[in-house]
Amino acid sequence: MNLSFNAAIAQLPVESAREALRILLAPHFNPVFGAAKTVEHEVTAFSALQLLGFLNTPAEPFELITKLRVAAAQVRVNTFDFATCSTKTDETPSLL
Repeated sequence: MNLSFNAAIAQLPVESAREALRILLAPHFNPVFGAAKTVEHEVTAFSALQLLGFLNTPAEPFELITKLRVAAAQVRVNTFDFATCSTKTDETPSLL
C-alpha cells in the first residue's frame, strides 16, 4: 500500500528510517565523497522511496510516472539503470 510521502515518513519505524538514510547516503562515500554518478544517486533514492513505502516493490511504470512526475521515456531509462545498478552492488537492494 502506497502512502503519501509525508505520511510514509511519519509512520516509518526508527530502524527503517536509519536504513533508508544509509541507502541514500551510501553513494556519497563510495569511493569518496562527491565521486558518485547521478544514476547512482537516483538508484539509491529509488531504493529509499521503496523502503519508505512510497513506491511499491516492484514499481509499475505508471506509478513511477505519476508519483515521481517523470516522462515515460525517462521511466524506461531509469528502469534499465535500476536493474543494472542493482546487479553491480550489494549496497543497493533489489529494485525490480
